Amino acid sequence: MLLFPIIDTALRQTATLGVFLTAAIWLAALAAQSGLAERAAGLLARCARGSRMRLFALSCAACALLTATVSLDGAVVLMVPLVLVLAREQRELLRPLLLGVVAVANAFSLAVPQGNPTNIVIMSRLGLSPEAFVRNLFVPALLATLVCVSALALGERASLRGGLRAIRTRGGPLSAEERLAAAALLAAALAGAAAPWLGAAPWWTLVAVAAAASVVARVRRRAVPPIAVPWRLCAWIGALLVLVDVVTASGLAPLLMVSSPFALVAVSLGAAVLAGISNNLPASVAVAALLGPRALTAYAALAGLSVGALATPRGSVATTIAFDRAGPAAGLPSGRYLRLLAPAALVATAGATVSVWLLAG
Repeated sequence: MLLFPIIDTALRQTATLGVFLTAAIWLAALAAQSGLAERAAGLLARCARGSRMRLFALSCAACALLTATVSLDGAVVLMVPLVLVLAREQRELLRPLLLGVVAVANAFSLAVPQGNPTNIVIMSRLGLSPEAFVRNLFVPALLATLVCVSALALGERASLRGGLRAIRTRGGPLSAEERLAAAALLAAALAGAAAPWLGAAPWWTLVAVAAAASVVARVRRRAVPPIAVPWRLCAWIGALLVLVDVVTASGLAPLLMVSSPFALVAVSLGAAVLAGISNNLPASVAVAALLGPRALTAYAALAGLSVGALATPRGSVATTIAFDRAGPAAGLPSGRYLRLLAPAALVATAGATVSVWLLAG
């Protein structure tokens, strides 16, 4: 076994992730700097009509829409500034809203190919088409999302009970900066949704949109946010990728080819545990090396890598980004996170896997 090819592959995968996350963070900063995030928060608050629970549901729906278009990582980067505005004057709302974003981004990322980079890894391994992917996984992803959101709403019912105070945001027509940010986000969403159907990786479309928006802003002499590269996160993921590739390159991994509902649930929960321990991106590399040619097994594994990764705070890149960008204000101990989301994530993973088996039958 040669170590150099493994390191080379891990570096290329990490570089791709780093470029994508940098572009997503820059677009989110553009929206926040222009005032668009604050305006969107005000719109959600008005639609909630004074209800905290309704605001929670609306923010979850917005996150699901973003996840289906710009991936779970892009969704959390865009949603966290919005959540911070919504909780600016009601700090008790920060935790349920932030957890709602994390839960929906991870669980609903199973629904469409562009929802999660792990989806693309597994699809490439087995040659799955976008049509087959959506047909078999959209309903299980929706079911898993509803389970996780319902569990959160129940666990955070004290914070979500009662009325919602008015949120002061800017009014009037969109400024030139807001129009540019809105156009960039819309273009990223449309391009990201179309990319898998056109045979392109969705993260590169987002990078292209961010680059184009930066050029337009500079030509029009608009202020642009600085570029922020998540170096620590990329280094951590890169090290995990090398470790996983070393293990899987040993050739000792058996192929997973199962079809009974109990065996499929075991596969999905095993993938969830692996993602929770390491992170779902390197875990997807390991799982892809284990998979046989059966699509059903791959779908079960994806349920664990997407929904099951929600069980721990480090289970997915998106969860890590959400808490890093929310900062110390999030104030959520790991123990409370595990109590709130670990059981829901595992139940949702098993439920999604059984629904995959039922749909296949």
